[in-house]
Amino acid sequence: MKRKPATVPSPGCHPEAVMHDGLTAIKAIQVIDLQTKLPVVKNERESAPIYHSRMLVDNGKRFINLSVSDIIYLKADRDYTWIHTTDNRSYLSSYGISHIERRLHPAQFIRIHRSHIVNVHHIRELHRDLTRLVLTLHNDLEISVGRNYLPALKQMIL
Repeated sequence: MKRKPATVPSPGCHPEAVMHDGLTAIKAIQVIDLQTKLPVVKNERESAPIYHSRMLVDNGKRFINLSVSDIIYLKADRDYTWIHTTDNRSYLSSYGISHIERRLHPAQFIRIHRSHIVNVHHIRELHRDLTRLVLTLHNDLEISVGRNYLPALKQMIL
């Protein structure tokens, strides 16, 4: 039996379809690797950072369970960070201030200087002092605001 040659499919058929003996067949189409060709859509819960309300801080041979809301400010000391709390205690962390900053919620903590991060709930006032801007905390500590950190602080001003 002699085969008829393949013919062009009728309009409206799949572009890869060909006619054989009056029957329409679809050629195999290359399988697309969806992992590499389509954009990755992440679940918001997976991509959003997690900010804890408590953290363990080193205190010699013990770790103290500290509420993040009790932190007044953090001060960099070379590769270490001093964590100052509402109970007038200070804890020395072996992590740098940038590492700790990534773990703190940006709505609660703001970097105001290369070496200082403050808890916004413990800010009493902000005032100008001749050529600089000074932030005063509830414990009467005054910290100069670095000029590179002014834009973030100005966003808080109504």
